[in-house]
Amino acid sequence: MTGSRTLRGAAVLAIIAVVSVVWVVHCTVQRSQASNEWVVHTQEVLTAIDSVLATIVEADTAVRTRASPGDAENVTALRQAERTVDAQISRLGRGDG
Repeated sequence: MTGSRTLRGAAVLAIIAVVSVVWVVHCTVQRSQASNEWVVHTQEVLTAIDSVLATIVEADTAVRTRASPGDAENVTALRQAERTVDAQISRLGRGDG
């Protein structure tokens, strides 16, 4: 009787240990997946910010290389850049990347 009681106790402890390890692994995997999602999100935001900056630089370069700052082409280019930047920033604000 004592031997079987010891064997049952050892089996229960082994099951508790296995369940504990499985639970810890599950929690670790969940945290890792959440962390990976934040990394992807951050990369998307950085890409969107780069796009906004590129649009602003392109508009600035276009204005600087043309003859007259008040030129209709410059105004059109600046308005287009403004619309593009506004749309990009709105997307960033909504979290669309």
